[in-house]
Amino acid sequence: MTEHYYGKQAYNSQAIPDQRYQTPSFGRSLAKLQLPWGNTQEVFYPNIPPQGLRAEEKGQQDDQKKGRKNPFSGENFHFRYDHEVYRFAKAALFTRIIAFLRVFGFVTMCGYGVIIIPIILIDLCTTDLLFLAWFFDRWLLIFSIVGTPVVIWLLFYGIMRFLPPSWWLRPSKGSRWELNRKTGLVTIYQRRQQPFIAPFYEFDPYVNMTADRSGFTTYTLHLAHRYSSQSFNAMGFVPMGYAEQTCFAQWDFLQNFMDTSRPLPDAPEWEASRPLDPVTAAYDQQTGRNPRYWIDMDETTWKQVSQAMRDKILIIDTMTRLDIMESHLLKQ
Repeated sequence: MTEHYYGKQAYNSQAIPDQRYQTPSFGRSLAKLQLPWGNTQEVFYPNIPPQGLRAEEKGQQDDQKKGRKNPFSGENFHFRYDHEVYRFAKAALFTRIIAFLRVFGFVTMCGYGVIIIPIILIDLCTTDLLFLAWFFDRWLLIFSIVGTPVVIWLLFYGIMRFLPPSWWLRPSKGSRWELNRKTGLVTIYQRRQQPFIAPFYEFDPYVNMTADRSGFTTYTLHLAHRYSSQSFNAMGFVPMGYAEQTCFAQWDFLQNFMDTSRPLPDAPEWEASRPLDPVTAAYDQQTGRNPRYWIDMDETTWKQVSQAMRDKILIIDTMTRLDIMESHLLKQ
C-alpha cells in the first residue's frame, strides 16, 4: 500500500536520488548559516496547547450538528496541515496590524514601566513636593510615556478579546507555500504568476539573520531552490525568534514531515490525521500510541512537556551533524 500511496518524487531520507552539484549563489553564500540535511531529532515548536485542540474539536462537532460551515476554517484562510500537506498562509494585513499593535502596546508598556518606575521612585525621594503636588506636576509626562502604550494595548486587546472574530479576523488573498508529503513536492505561490513547484530534496536550508526595529537579532529559516533563484521563509506558524535554534528545530520538523521513511512528527496539530498516513498508522499500531495523546492531555502535563521541548530545542545538535545530502550532489 505504501509504495502506491506516495508519489515517485516523495522524499525518503534513506533513498535520496543523485543530483547535480550547484555552487551557492553570491546572495545565498552571505546567509548566516547553511544547515545540513538528515540525522534529525523529533522536535516541534509547542504552538497549540491541548485545550486549543479540544476547542477546535468541539467547534467541528457543533458545526456538524447544526449543518453549518466554519467561516474560519483552513480552507477559507488558505492554510492546511494534515497527513499530506503543510500549507502556510498569512492573515490579511488588517488582521496582522491589529495583532501587532496589541503585542507592541504590551511590550512597550512593560519596557517603559521597567525603566520609568525606578526613575519615579528616585524623583519622589529627592523632591521636596508632596505626593499630590508632585503627581499633578508630572502626570502628563508619565501618561505620555507609559499611558500611551497602555491605551494601545487595552484597545487592541479588547478588540481581539471581546469583538466577534468576523470583525477583525480576515484571510489573505492566498497561500504562501506548501510542502506535500505524499508527492514530495514544494510549491511556492506567487502573485500574478504560476506557482513554482520542485521536489523537496532540491531545496537547501539557510538561516538568515536580521535586526528588528529595536536592534535585536532575529533568525528565520529559508529554503532556497538549488537550481533557480526561488526561495521562501519556511518558519510557517513558528514565530520569528531571537535564537537560531528555533530555526534548527523547524528544519528538523519539516524534514520529518516530508520523510516517508518515518512517521509524521508527533506534534499536537497533526494528531487527528495520523491514522490517514500509511507509514504513521503502521507505526502507531506497532507502538500502541494513544490516538488522543495530545488532545486529552491535562494542562499541567502540557506545561511540563512543552517546557521540556523548548529545552530540547535550545541544545539541538544541528551544526555538528554530517550532511547526508553532500554524497548525492555530484560534480560534473
